[in-house]
Amino acid sequence: MCITGSTNIPKDATWQMLTLVIILIIPSVVGTVTSILFFICGRNHKRLPVLVYLSSIFGIVRILLSIIQTIYYSNQLVSMNTTIGMLLKISIYGLIIYQTNVLCKKRMNAVAVDEQ
Repeated sequence: MCITGSTNIPKDATWQMLTLVIILIIPSVVGTVTSILFFICGRNHKRLPVLVYLSSIFGIVRILLSIIQTIYYSNQLVSMNTTIGMLLKISIYGLIIYQTNVLCKKRMNAVAVDEQ
């Protein structure tokens, strides 16, 4: 049995893996590094909170797309365990956004008080 175009299968797989690396791994690594620099090292760059916000929002969008695909492609109803797990992940990203916002405000207030 002959499969036409079988030489293109490894190329397609390579592009799929490269796309997954770009879409999934790189934003997660950027979010992790910026979170460490912002929260633990205490650097006050204006770009760090923005990168934390963007990586968290990207994580929420990724989870929402996962929910949509799960609902669309599953033959059965989505289990309660899957739903709760996804909601917990979204709430963790929301907590990261909230903590970043609060820490930015605290640092801005500390600078304002220090200047006075």
